Amino acid sequence: MPIGASAALATQIQTNQTKFGNPTTYQIDANTESDTIQPFVEFEWKPISGLSLIPGFKYVDYHRYHQANVDRVTKLPNDLSMAYTLPLFTARYKATGNFTVYVQAAKGWQVPPVADAYISAANVASPNRTPPATTWNYQTGFVYKTGRFTVDGDIYKIDFGNLTQTTQDPSNIQKTIQTLLGGVTYKGLEGEMTYVLGHGLSTFASGSLSSAKATATNLWISETPSATAAVGLMLNSDGFSASVIAKYTGPRYAGSQSATQFDNRMVAYTIANATVGYKFTPKSSFFVSLGVTY
Repeated sequence: MPIGASAALATQIQTNQTKFGNPTTYQIDANTESDTIQPFVEFEWKPISGLSLIPGFKYVDYHRYHQANVDRVTKLPNDLSMAYTLPLFTARYKATGNFTVYVQAAKGWQVPPVADAYISAANVASPNRTPPATTWNYQTGFVYKTGRFTVDGDIYKIDFGNLTQTTQDPSNIQKTIQTLLGGVTYKGLEGEMTYVLGHGLSTFASGSLSSAKATATNLWISETPSATAAVGLMLNSDGFSASVIAKYTGPRYAGSQSATQFDNRMVAYTIANATVGYKFTPKSSFFVSLGVTY
């Protein structure tokens, strides 16, 4: 019964300096530093042949420190600290040597944007921060693989909490603002396949059907296509490579869907690319690419 554990520590430092008006003045002169510690543990249990049950959890401790010599509002340090315990579970069953099915569930989260460090004067004492986004992710699917042929598919659902979205400012169309959508449900199905034809030539196809709607209104959110698809041929033989790939992106909304008007709904489009290349030596190669969008 294998047991695994790991931990990660990451530090990121960002400096923002934005001038405006008089060249000697600054809107922002700030340093933003973030530290993350992520211990992780999982346990794998195999009660019967071919079945693996894998529970686990990740603990995330996040700290962001924002210090501004010249900040546009507060001119004060601004701390953000939060911690989350994120459980996860996977069940995987290898029915045959070529066919595997699985079920997964996991909790996730996303740190608020760094723009939260620039709080308004009215909120200096008690900042009105964007709450962190949280998710519950569920997925079940299968994988089938032979020597030449591979196919996989899955269905999924993601319950998103506190999702933010960039939209056009209704009072000034030249600007964008962050809005809090609250709960959003993503769900859909997707699949892909690859077949090796031989002599370095292979073909692939993939596709998805999806939905992304706000929980409160049941209306679509922005930039989420209802369908995607791709198909292509790839060749790699004796230093020569070539590919022809077409990708389809279905209709989507430029902003959140309106219950009374559809002027922000964008039409579907397809991008086709052809690439030819030759590798002369391990360190030198030449490629030509042609792309068409329609």
